Amino acid sequence: MQSQSDDLTPTEQNDFVAAGSQLPEFWQRPDIEWGRKKALLRRLIDKVILQRVVRDRITIRIVWRGGEVTEREVEPRVHALSALSRGAEMEVRLLELASYAAIWVTRLIKRRSAASVQ
Repeated sequence: MQSQSDDLTPTEQNDFVAAGSQLPEFWQRPDIEWGRKKALLRRLIDKVILQRVVRDRITIRIVWRGGEVTEREVEPRVHALSALSRGAEMEVRLLELASYAAIWVTRLIKRRSAASVQ
């Protein structure tokens, strides 16, 4: 619940909107310490919710202090084909492509061998 003193004046609202458009530049500045950037995030974010949808997909939900919600889905690194939700399908396709490559290399070697004999 907000009190009257928490309400922003129109000038303050405009200042915040202007500052928001400068955040990407602010974030890239090397002269601003990471600790200060983290402090800013702590002021802006109410909570972060991570949910593993499947082994290779995570939903990130950020609840901002003003009540807005940002949701993204990310695919973390996995260290085995079997850890991917479509791993078996990818393995079949990779083996298929590898067999095509083997056939192509074999033909190329035969052509070069034949050309060198002549």
